[in-house]
Amino acid sequence: GSISESTSTPLAALFSIGAEYSRFVCKNFKLGIGLYLPYSYNPLQKHNDEWLKSTTFGVGVNPNISYYVRINDYLYYTPELGGLFEYGNYSEDLSDDSTYKTNCIGWGVYLSLLSFEVKVSDDYALGFSMGALEYSAARIKNKEFDTKLTTSVFKCNFSKASIHFRAYF
Repeated sequence: GSISESTSTPLAALFSIGAEYSRFVCKNFKLGIGLYLPYSYNPLQKHNDEWLKSTTFGVGVNPNISYYVRINDYLYYTPELGGLFEYGNYSEDLSDDSTYKTNCIGWGVYLSLLSFEVKVSDDYALGFSMGALEYSAARIKNKEFDTKLTTSVFKCNFSKASIHFRAYF
């Protein structure tokens, strides 16, 4: 017989679920505030036939403003400027029986230029957004070792897409 060994890496995952309350404040401008729960999973390396991983889970608040440009009766171009404030937990497997855990806090601002919304009826819409200019900063504090790590990043992110469903009341 033959022996086969897989060298593939499990897929990483990043998603969030949330809700937003928004109002049109004047012609074509919509102000909103969202509450969401982000989660990420990232496989790091294989150790004794098990994958060591890092995970994050948190809660976030997202104030934003969008401008609606009517393309036709159903399609709107909706660029958005927003802020992000997040608090969460980070854990990383160091070995089969050792895990590093800490808390993190972060904030950011973004400008999403590739955003569209399709009104499927007067009450419901589907939206798609891809790519944004982003600036974000994070602080990770480890009480056990009394250390702090602060990071900041500016990027043009076209690898992250989002699909949303809206109900208008």
